Amino acid sequence: MAKNKSKRSLDSVGEAQKQTEKTNKDKFASTQSLIQETQKKKMSSKGRISPQLSCTILPEDKKLLSELTIFAVNKAGKAVNTSQVIRALIRLGVRKMDELEF
Repeated sequence: MAKNKSKRSLDSVGEAQKQTEKTNKDKFASTQSLIQETQKKKMSSKGRISPQLSCTILPEDKKLLSELTIFAVNKAGKAVNTSQVIRALIRLGVRKMDELEF
């Protein structure tokens, strides 16, 4: 004898999925705007380059400072951070104070 197979309907599964999606959409709707605002923020061209410094510099000056840091790393043969480069520039400025330009 052949067994009588009952047909299964996936309507209830589809309804449960829709309800879950609706709940999750409502649940995260308030935080979605926070995420989108964070992505829209753009890095400013001016700002502090280090927490130790409290001045703003132009992007061209930041590029020059990065190049000086790379030069210092190559000359020293070891890692040199920005604050070390700035201290070296201060020492150089003390020795050649009359040549400084503002």
